[in-house]
Amino acid sequence: MEKENPKAEDFDKVKCLLHIGTYKFVAVAHKAKRVESKAAVITSTTEAKLGEANVPSCVYSKVMDVTVSGNTTQEVKIEFGKRITSSFDLTVTDAYPDEIETVEIILNPSNNKATNPYAFDPSTGFAANQFAYNVSLNRKSFSILSFTGKTISASLFLTAEEQKMNVTINMKNIKGETRYTRTLNDVTFRQHTSTIAKGTFFSSQVSGSFTFDTTDDTSINIPLSPQDK
Repeated sequence: MEKENPKAEDFDKVKCLLHIGTYKFVAVAHKAKRVESKAAVITSTTEAKLGEANVPSCVYSKVMDVTVSGNTTQEVKIEFGKRITSSFDLTVTDAYPDEIETVEIILNPSNNKATNPYAFDPSTGFAANQFAYNVSLNRKSFSILSFTGKTISASLFLTAEEQKMNVTINMKNIKGETRYTRTLNDVTFRQHTSTIAKGTFFSSQVSGSFTFDTTDDTSINIPLSPQDK
């Protein structure tokens, strides 16, 4: 059963008739990035698929047992808890060159690319295998003149509560040519956590470093030296 219109008065309620017995309820909710986005497709208690262009930061899922004990009305409350996804937030503190038209973030670049729709286990929030997630953002999609001062995010499904992976950041011009690139090694990701990379990227003089901060956990500082074109 799909619920797609958050403006509907009964959006957070589902009614159905069930015979006496024990059932598995599976629920998936996500923050859609497009008005025309559809609800997740749930095929079993261990597989659901999400058809967004990129994995949204806010995805929730829950699997629970429900017992219908008699000929009566029962109200079942589904507590989703924390989101099941992990996110990478990039904040570059120096100015972007005017030529940079597109920022590409590749999470786990050495693995096979995750295919759309994205499959995950709604009982755990984990993907079946480790995949590469590619998010490419163009200035036109933001309707901005420059990325300077903007935080750029990418989200993914992990295969465990904590996972280390490399992150490649490519800065491209209007022709799609990579003008600057950097790979950050062994970055820590945790489920329902944002890993925040903040620091200089283009400056020839380094006054700081990228700081990796996983929410609700101790900060992890990784020195970073900018590379030439």
